[in-house]
Amino acid sequence: MAKRTKSALSLLIKDVEAWWDRGRWRNVQRDWCAENIVRLRGSQPLNEPASNAMAQKFWEQMEHAKANKCCQSSFGALDAVQVVQMAKYLDTVYVSGWQSSSTASSNNLCGPDLADYPMDTVPRKVDQLFRAQQFHDRKQFAAGGTIDYMNPIIADADTGHGGVTAVMKLTQMMVEAGAAGIHLEDQRAGAKKCGHMGGKVLCSTREHIARLKAARVQTDIMGTDTIIIARTDAKSAMLLDNDIDEVDRPYILGRSPWSDTPVTERKSIELAWKNNSPKRHWVPLRTSEGYYRIEGGLPLAIDRAIAFAPYADMLWCELDTSSLEDAKIFADGVLSQYPSAKLAINNSPSFNWSTSGLDDEELRTYHDSLGEMGYVWSFITLAGFHVDGLSIDRFARDFAQNSMLAYTREIQDKEREEGVELLTHQKWSGSELIDLQMQTVMGDYSTATLGADCTETQF
Repeated sequence: MAKRTKSALSLLIKDVEAWWDRGRWRNVQRDWCAENIVRLRGSQPLNEPASNAMAQKFWEQMEHAKANKCCQSSFGALDAVQVVQMAKYLDTVYVSGWQSSSTASSNNLCGPDLADYPMDTVPRKVDQLFRAQQFHDRKQFAAGGTIDYMNPIIADADTGHGGVTAVMKLTQMMVEAGAAGIHLEDQRAGAKKCGHMGGKVLCSTREHIARLKAARVQTDIMGTDTIIIARTDAKSAMLLDNDIDEVDRPYILGRSPWSDTPVTERKSIELAWKNNSPKRHWVPLRTSEGYYRIEGGLPLAIDRAIAFAPYADMLWCELDTSSLEDAKIFADGVLSQYPSAKLAINNSPSFNWSTSGLDDEELRTYHDSLGEMGYVWSFITLAGFHVDGLSIDRFARDFAQNSMLAYTREIQDKEREEGVELLTHQKWSGSELIDLQMQTVMGDYSTATLGADCTETQF
C-alpha cells in the first residue's frame, strides 16, 4: 500500500472528528485527539461492522428508555439454546463472567468468580452466542420469519484482566467476538471477587478511569460505537489498594486520639477542630497486604460514579440488597450531577428476593420503578445458570422415577403446548437452511436432511 501523504492523513483525521461530532458522543470526554487515533489505526484499519451495528442498536434502545423513563430488562444467557429462545421476548443479552467462570472457562477449570480464568473466556462465550444469533437469523430469514435474533450482547470484562494494554486487548477481543457493550468494574486486578463476596479491594478512582479510557481508545481505533459501562463496587467494599486519588481519600479509615473507633480522615479533621487542635493526629488503618481500610457505602459509590461519568456511556453501582431505596439514593446522587447519565443495575440472584420485603405487586412492577428513577437497563446476571440447574434437577428426578413418562409428560408435551420450537429439534438446528444451501449448490438435491424418512415427520 502506498505511503500516506499529509493530505490523506488530514482527511482521515477529519473523518474521525466528524464521527465524534455525532450526538452519540455528546456526553463522552476524550483526552486524546483524532490524530492519535488515526496514527494508531494503521494502513488497514480494523473493521467490525456486525458488532458495531449491535452497539448502535443498543444505544438507540437506551436512548429510548431514557427518554421514556423505562428500564429494559434481560438476563445472563448460558448457551446457544438460551440466547436463541430468549430472543422471542427480550431485546438484549447479558454475558456473565460468573457464569463463564463456573461453567465455561476456556481452560475448562471451573471455579468461583475471581477473574482468575483466562482472559479469552468471556470473549469466547460472546463469540459462541453471537454466532448462534447470526445462524438463527439466517434460518428464520430464509423461512420468512419475523423474530429478531440479533439482540445486542453486553459482556462482563471484569477489571480488564490487567493494566491498560490488557484492557485494550480484552476490549478488542470482545468487539471482534460480537459484543455491543462491555462493563468494567473498579476492583483491584488480581484481587477481584464476585461483587457479592466479601473482602473486595477497590483500585483507585484514577486507575479505573484509565481502564475506561483504554477501552474507549481501543474502540476508537476499531471505529465502533461500543457501549462502555463503568461499574463501582464501592457500596460494600471495605478495602482500597492505595490513597493516590482525592476522590477516595475522605473515605479512608484511620485512628485518631479523639476517638476509640476507626474514623475517616474527614471526620478526624472535624474532631481536631472540636478539640481546638491545629494538627491532625490521624494514622490510616492498613491490612497486612498494605490495603487501606475504607468506609464503603453509597456516598463513595456516588462520588466514584460521578468521577467515571465523563468516560463511560452507562453507570452501574453493584448493590448488596434488592432495596429500591438504595437504588434511588444512587440514582438521585448521580443524576443530580449528570442528569443525562444512563444507569444500569444488577437484579442479582445473590439477593434473597423472597425475603426482600417487596410484595408481589412491587416485584411485578420492579422495573417500572427503576425506570422512574432513571435506570435504563437491568439484568439478572445468573438467571440462565439458575434456570438450567432447576429444570435439569426437576427432570432428572422425574426421569429416575417415571422413565419415559417423565420425558413425554414434562418435556415433549410441554414443548407442544407452549409452542417451544425445540420440539422439532432438527428443524430448530437449521436443517431447512442447510437443505437450501445444498439445493443451491447441487440443483436437484435428493438427500435433504428433512426428507420423508426423517423422524420429525411424526410431529
